[in-house]
Amino acid sequence: EKAFLIGPINSEGVMFRGIDFSLEKEFSPWLGNLEMGEIPVRGARREGILLGRDLAFSTGAVVGGGIEVLTAATRLSPLGALPKRKKFEVTGLFQTGLYEFDSGAALVSLETAQKMFNLGNRINVIHIRIRDIFQAPKVAESIKEFLPPETYAITWMELNRSLFSALKLEKQLMFFTITLIVFVAALNIIATLILMVMEKTRDIGILIAM
Repeated sequence: EKAFLIGPINSEGVMFRGIDFSLEKEFSPWLGNLEMGEIPVRGARREGILLGRDLAFSTGAVVGGGIEVLTAATRLSPLGALPKRKKFEVTGLFQTGLYEFDSGAALVSLETAQKMFNLGNRINVIHIRIRDIFQAPKVAESIKEFLPPETYAITWMELNRSLFSALKLEKQLMFFTITLIVFVAALNIIATLILMVMEKTRDIGILIAM
């Protein structure tokens, strides 16, 4: 869910995610090897939160410090319905290597997120890991056959479509550039050989006459 993170220095819009850390840690190496700090634990004095390294840098958040999260979920007050605000303690920083994720994601426990967004025991997203990542479109199509109409399946390729489009364009430009360099080099070599032959034509004629 989208949320607004208020840090010591700056505020940023973030993707606020609630995950089961005990399960996610088995399949996400970056979660088991945090950049700094540790995973939030239950029963702590204040609810813990994990921030991407780049997000922490932009907001000024530090491990052990506090931040405040403002969500679109509402709560009743004497002034009417107001957005929910909650203070968290930054227990750790993570780095996945993907700038978009590291600069815009905040992770909390699943139970905390469910309370924040009034979800009860429901969840919004289920992540499925497959052995062959390039079979994701086929797996998604097979999953859609038994999914309810109001749900949908998105592959990692669709989520990173803009990145792959940029890489494809870069590959095409690189091929065009290398082809142009080879063509120019070949043209220079051919021109040099032709000029050398033209310059030596008279000498060759004299040698033949002699």
